[in-house]
Amino acid sequence: MRKLLRFSLVGFFVCFFIFLGCKEDEIVSSQKEDIAPILYYTQVSIKKENYRIFKEIIESLNDYHYVKKEINENFSKDVLEEYLKGLDFSKTSFFSFDIAEFRKHNFSLKKDTDNDVDYAYQIYNLFQLRKLERIFYALNRLEDGFAQLDLETDEQLETDFSKIDWPAGELERRELWRKILKNEYLQLHLSGKTDDEIKRRLIRKYQNELKRLKQTTSDDVFSMFTNSICALYDPHTQYMSPMVKENFDISMKLSLCGIGAILKDEDGYIEIVSLIPDSPADKSKELFPGDRIVGVGQGEKGEIVNVVEADIRDVVQMVKGEKDTVVRLEIIPVKSKNNQQTKIISIKRDEVQLKEQAAQKSIKIIKQNGKDYKIGIITIPSFYMDFNAYTKGESDYRSVSRDVKEILEDFQKENIDGVIVDIRGNGGGALNEAVDLTDLFIANGSVVQVKMFNHDVKCFKTSDVGNIIYGGPLLLMVDVDSASASEIFAGAIQDYGRGIIVGSSTFGKGTVQELSPLIQGVLKITIAKFYRVSGESTQYKGVIPDIEFPNIFQGSEMGEKSLPYALPYDTIKPTDFKKYTDLSSLISNLKEYSRKRTETDADFIALDKEIKHLDKSQSTLISLKESTRKAEVGADQAKKSEFDGSKQEESGQEKKDPFLRESINIIIDMIISK
Repeated sequence: MRKLLRFSLVGFFVCFFIFLGCKEDEIVSSQKEDIAPILYYTQVSIKKENYRIFKEIIESLNDYHYVKKEINENFSKDVLEEYLKGLDFSKTSFFSFDIAEFRKHNFSLKKDTDNDVDYAYQIYNLFQLRKLERIFYALNRLEDGFAQLDLETDEQLETDFSKIDWPAGELERRELWRKILKNEYLQLHLSGKTDDEIKRRLIRKYQNELKRLKQTTSDDVFSMFTNSICALYDPHTQYMSPMVKENFDISMKLSLCGIGAILKDEDGYIEIVSLIPDSPADKSKELFPGDRIVGVGQGEKGEIVNVVEADIRDVVQMVKGEKDTVVRLEIIPVKSKNNQQTKIISIKRDEVQLKEQAAQKSIKIIKQNGKDYKIGIITIPSFYMDFNAYTKGESDYRSVSRDVKEILEDFQKENIDGVIVDIRGNGGGALNEAVDLTDLFIANGSVVQVKMFNHDVKCFKTSDVGNIIYGGPLLLMVDVDSASASEIFAGAIQDYGRGIIVGSSTFGKGTVQELSPLIQGVLKITIAKFYRVSGESTQYKGVIPDIEFPNIFQGSEMGEKSLPYALPYDTIKPTDFKKYTDLSSLISNLKEYSRKRTETDADFIALDKEIKHLDKSQSTLISLKESTRKAEVGADQAKKSEFDGSKQEESGQEKKDPFLRESINIIIDMIISK
């Protein structure tokens, strides 16, 4: 990379800051600026239709959100702070006098909403300029090499940016940039990378930042500002642009129409990461992981459009399309010796099933005290449902409850002794799917109560048929990432005494969202809270397991309670429900059996040591002195080696996953106890 030319951009910035009301002497720098930032700057302007969309969103929030907010001066201030946090979280771009100027503006969000949106775009455009300065500072310093970093100066960097303020001037801002670059160098240097490798990696990092900045569209800025307002209502209300909505639909129905290739942006090329099994791309036998797409054409004769350096989002849209249509890809095969060796392949698009994101099953046979126990394990990544097929009245629509029903019926044929349902990491999905899934284990009962924004309470119940699919020993595995629909399911199983919950406290998302169509895109808006049949909310608090496993994050604020503007925990009147059985005595015994096992289990011992080490070592202020940092890294690596060395070296899913292994032990204890 050639040395970047430098000259003063003061004249340009003076014009820009006078428009925002800043003084010339506040932005004069003692150092020369780079010519590159101004060459990369492109003003982003709002689309006319977004003014109408913005008004629609504000009206919907005022009329239908569960929380009624007063739009006043304090709310206006919060909107700005949320927007600035999203733009410049690390406080590396804006100056403190920029922030002071922004805070003079009052977002009315009532009458003059057009002016509010216009000002948000002005803020973004200044951010873009500031960010460009930051990127080209780093690129120029990297060209100069690392000698100027002075690795033995005893200084520190605060990594919790909420504890620092925006820089007061150019010298202070460049000092922050220098420290961040020094920290990035030290991280790679102490991991064994050479200076040449570090230089290449960091240049690529900042070039990618530059590329992402240039690819930011008017719709992206609109989404950022609009969601700064939505966030003040609760963490789960969100404006979804048409592209975001399309991805949401794909995640819910577990299918898309395209070729079935997972793509990534790598150094300006769109690279194939993997192929979805049985997809058109997989069946073609012409496309392979590592191949790079350089052009896309529509149909058998459509022009091949060059996509080198293109936004990956645009390329994805070009590759997807209607079923039975043809897309042509010009690729550089992974085995090509140079970038000039390309070939064009044609692939017919089709419906692609995302099978790896659907419910999965396995059976483990465990010998204990001379007897074999057959345990069925169901892993559920999400509460998916094909809404489009459902609303069209299609009888064979796909959903998690339907897939799990088939799995349970297969388990019955296998004469399994107990079932483990693993919903760790399951962030939720369709509320009615949580009800339908519970229906497979509980007959004729309420599952969840929903309190609407108008205070009406509705109770969702299982079907009236009364025939459960599985009535044997049941254990649910949960963790802090089990949220929403997962918590409805887990809460119902626990309240009815239908099974045992093990793991760590769940996320604590007890709110219901509705998709409200807009002129363009949709508003995902919180319209209700849900409550367990016991009357307790899972909101903020989550579901507390019957048997808790150690959690690497214990002591830290995780889940809903860590999110700004999360709605509070509360209770309502319980439903008239009847427990299947009182499991309190059994749970007490199972806890004791588990405690005795885990006290001598190498993996659990190592985890406990790691948790205690993290509790002592967590600090947001890090040293930038190489010798100090090297000693700290060495101590951490020694501790990690100690933890890893004490873990069990065994194979098999339940052996690699000590929590699953212990869950199998617990359900066998349940089976024996009964």
